[in-house]
Amino acid sequence: MLSVPVGWTSFYAATIIPISGTRVEKYPPFFKRGYWNVQVPTMTSGQADETRQVFNGLQNALATKHAQKVRLAVHRLNLSTTRTTDEDGIIDSIIAMEALLSDGMQEMTHKVAIRVAGLYKISNRRRPEQAFVEMKRIYKFRSSIVHGSDDLDKYREIVRNGDKMSAVDAAVEHLRNAFAVLLKHPSLLDPKKIDSFLLTNSF
Repeated sequence: MLSVPVGWTSFYAATIIPISGTRVEKYPPFFKRGYWNVQVPTMTSGQADETRQVFNGLQNALATKHAQKVRLAVHRLNLSTTRTTDEDGIIDSIIAMEALLSDGMQEMTHKVAIRVAGLYKISNRRRPEQAFVEMKRIYKFRSSIVHGSDDLDKYREIVRNGDKMSAVDAAVEHLRNAFAVLLKHPSLLDPKKIDSFLLTNSF
């Protein structure tokens, strides 16, 4: 929304018309914390190849019967990285997690947390327990938001190996790992196959 003053003005800058507009933030919290001072991220050739594999896997997944939930999860992942508050970012991340890893409303928190941990058994066998604990805490943050708690700061951060990180950053990290594993092993897009893998170590 823009306004052009007619017959009045609040400032002058040479002969430029003084147009006024509303101020709206459209960047995530980490950017406000001085992200522009951080060195620009770069990728190695190996990481670029991994990214190519993920995009190829995504194209393949979108050609399966699971396309709709994959599309929803991708959309919510993208939204979570541009939200202006942690509260909105965490809700987007959880919606994406549930789209990928849930098969009903029963014991949703436990099911999603255990399946996230299960996928780490494939990608990084040192992290399943850590991911499970963090997902439980992420869900507490999400629950506090949707139920209007006034004690959000209690769950806003996660302590990992003695260091603090935001719950939304942890959620996005776990979501990206889930995507990477699921797109590499598309049979696991059926959440029941993850449960079977947890029991049998095969899929």
